[in-house]
Parts: sequence; C-alpha cells; structure tokens
Amino acid sequence: MEAVRPLFCAAVTAAFISLSSPVLSADLTILHINDHHSHLQADGRMDLTLAGERTRVRSGGFPALVTKFKDLAAQNKNVLK
Repeated sequence: MEAVRPLFCAAVTAAFISLSSPVLSADLTILHINDHHSHLQADGRMDLTLAGERTRVRSGGFPALVTKFKDLAAQNKNVLK
C-alpha cells in the first residue's frame, strides 16, 4: 500500500492542477492541396457550358495556386501550409 500512495498523490495533484489551469484555445487555418497531378502550367483547354454558352476557361498552374495561398494566408491568422 505504501508504494501506491506516492502514485495516488501524484495523480490527485495532476488532476487538481489540470482542473485549476485555464484552457487556452486558438484558431488554426490549414491550407492544403491534395494532388496537382503534375499540372504545373496553366491549361486553357477546359471547356464548360455556363448558362447555355460554351466557355473556355484557364485552369491549373502553380502560379495561380501560390497566389491563392498567399491571399488566404493574408486573410487568416495561424496559417499552416
């Protein structure tokens, strides 16, 4: 029983300290891209139909991605990229 007493006292002390300590929280913004499939250059070959009109759009490219990441990082605190 004597060997258990120090462990019990330590557990009770740790529980008391954790209950009396303030809980800190923070917002975290995670910027992530799953898979770019090696589309490092922009591609202007994507056709979409918008409001009944066929439209060609430019998609992909790391320069556009980097710009968007910078914009989002500037708008948020605690950003993880």
